[in-house]
Amino acid sequence: MKYPSPPVAAALLGCALSLPALGHEEDHAHGTAADVQARLNGFQEVPSVSTFARATFNADVDRGAKLITWQLRYDALEGEVQQAHLHFAQRGVNGGIVVFLCSNLDNGPAGTPLCPGPHSGMLSGSITPNDVSPDIAATQPAITQGIAPGQFNEMVRALNAGALYVNVHSTRWPTGEVRAQLQPGR
Repeated sequence: MKYPSPPVAAALLGCALSLPALGHEEDHAHGTAADVQARLNGFQEVPSVSTFARATFNADVDRGAKLITWQLRYDALEGEVQQAHLHFAQRGVNGGIVVFLCSNLDNGPAGTPLCPGPHSGMLSGSITPNDVSPDIAATQPAITQGIAPGQFNEMVRALNAGALYVNVHSTRWPTGEVRAQLQPGR
């Protein structure tokens, strides 16, 4: 039996090893399932803020089931937590609220949980089509941007494109104290 030369064998091995990765990216491109992990800080805010606060956001996206399960942890906020959301915009730009994660301002849709705190907290939940751009005043900018009420798949499409971010707002920084852009596989 004749074996390929070492350079050819290395190239074939490289192609074979990349196939599982391509399949995984295929899932992300079509949005069937994905993991999202993000570390929030003040430097990602627009404009950036100098704060020692930090947070993490983790989510499992199942587009087929139209369900996102998520967990948000924040710590050392300089102000008392006010609210947390998913917003629709690319990195470096502020965008409209697509999903309320929590609010202490009584401005979210019915059933929005209170944000634990006042300076540190952890909460988790799920997002279904009913949670996407509910038709209330706070979400009108996202609706104007093209993610209408209930458009779960459109929100996931924005997520896959890196055009969703998570933001935690506080009394010290009402427009946002910590933020991170979201993208599957990161």
